[in-house]
Amino acid sequence: YIAVGLSIPQIFGLDLSYKNEAEEFTVRRVRHYYMTSSYYKVLGDDRYFEFSGWIKKVDNIPFNLDVNVRYKFVHNMWLGVGYNSSSIIHTEVGYIFNNWDEDRRLKIGYAYNPSWTSFGVSFGATHELNLSYLILD
Repeated sequence: YIAVGLSIPQIFGLDLSYKNEAEEFTVRRVRHYYMTSSYYKVLGDDRYFEFSGWIKKVDNIPFNLDVNVRYKFVHNMWLGVGYNSSSIIHTEVGYIFNNWDEDRRLKIGYAYNPSWTSFGVSFGATHELNLSYLILD
């Protein structure tokens, strides 16, 4: 099946001012536009490939694109790899917990993302820990 999503954080673009005894500064929130899509290729026996893409846009900054593939290879685990147009490699592993009645709504994952960029600001490699729970089925 196919899944598509759209998100616009900072939609109202509110600015915040902070002040202390020494100085005052303003934080300007800028709208971010995200669009994501996934295609699941079911292989049977509770295995599948998930192909996904993620486009990100912020005013005055070039488009940013992620391309990923995730392989669920056993009943409760997956591996993934991807690439970002900012020269970031994405690797991940995850585990799906069997909850009550074997509904498998709870997932935990870990990702490591080394950066290979030769331009701009490099924040180095990142580590991500994610937790998700499916509310509706």
